Amino acid sequence: MTTLRQTFRLYPNQSQQRQLFKARRLHQYIYNACLAGRKHAWETEGKSLKYFDQQNKLPQFKKNNPEFAVLGSQALQATLKRVNLAFQAFFKGLRKRPKFKSLRNYSGWAYLDCTLVSKTLHKICSKSKANPGSTSSPNKISGLLRISTSLPGR
Repeated sequence: MTTLRQTFRLYPNQSQQRQLFKARRLHQYIYNACLAGRKHAWETEGKSLKYFDQQNKLPQFKKNNPEFAVLGSQALQATLKRVNLAFQAFFKGLRKRPKFKSLRNYSGWAYLDCTLVSKTLHKICSKSKANPGSTSSPNKISGLLRISTSLPGR
């Protein structure tokens, strides 16, 4: 199976940039929370958490934290997959142990199913007041989409 990866540079206005920054911060929080959950499970119970263990907790997590609902389930699952891949590389001896990431070192997030990209990005960016009547959305593409954002002021 071939994976197509496309990276896009977005040129958002100020209001949209703030919304994308909030989404990036939420993804960084999920990444660090999953890392902490795996570390805690190993240190307290001697149990290794798997991807599906953490994925099955996402619906309850989104219920308890409604600010994460705007991100979409597949984007959150892609962040969990990122943690899982980091641990797999560590256990194979290819990389060092995964570390907690600061917002500065968290580069972006991915969408596994790009047919949802236009709807999700529109949902994130439409919270801005700059284009209140705009319903335009990016073209639908197939493959893996990685969103990279920079910190405000950079």
